[in-house]
Amino acid sequence: MKLVSVESARAVWLISTNEFNPRGMNLQYSLLPAAIEKYKFIKFPSLEPNKQKDPSEGEVLDEGIFRNPQGIDIGVKLTIFADGIVAETRSSTSDTDEFLQDFFQWASEEFALTYQRDMVKRKGYVSELTIIPEGSLTKLDKFAEFTNKISTFVATGYTVPVQYKVGGIFFAADPVSQLTPSYFRLERKLNEPFNQNKYFSQAPLPTELHLEMLDELEGLLSE
Repeated sequence: MKLVSVESARAVWLISTNEFNPRGMNLQYSLLPAAIEKYKFIKFPSLEPNKQKDPSEGEVLDEGIFRNPQGIDIGVKLTIFADGIVAETRSSTSDTDEFLQDFFQWASEEFALTYQRDMVKRKGYVSELTIIPEGSLTKLDKFAEFTNKISTFVATGYTVPVQYKVGGIFFAADPVSQLTPSYFRLERKLNEPFNQNKYFSQAPLPTELHLEMLDELEGLLSE
């Protein structure tokens, strides 16, 4: 698979804010302004006292900058919830994890908070990519007779040709718990002509592993 772009590389770290802030300090008017300044966030929540807000929405800081270990400035988004934190970049989930590690390390040193790596109870990922297969996904052509029939039936009443092809495939986790991971999806890029051969894919995986699985899937769908 040829990577066209990283649409989103999201990391979710579940961590107890009570353990991170064991003395219950009010950080709204200290940590948030300092984080806004450190990472140069352009969009951030109102810091006015007594401002009413739905706690389920979290505190969203967007369009910030983080310099990754390779010395590249990347755009970052940060959402802080009571039971965890979500960060997003458009480079890789590896960069997103590096940003979160930097944030927690800096916050613990700057505000005398408690942070250790093992305090993160669980990590989750969402990787969204636009890709172009290196070869032809020929095994999808086995549905040609079926999709041609759909095209014929639907074309009735249209003044322009209608052509259906397989739009995508997805793999789902058995919903045996409330924490069921999201689908692994590969589907044609929305509003892109089929001859562009562009696909969108989403997976609950780190970016590099997502790309590995797409390469393997391409092998399964090619002859």
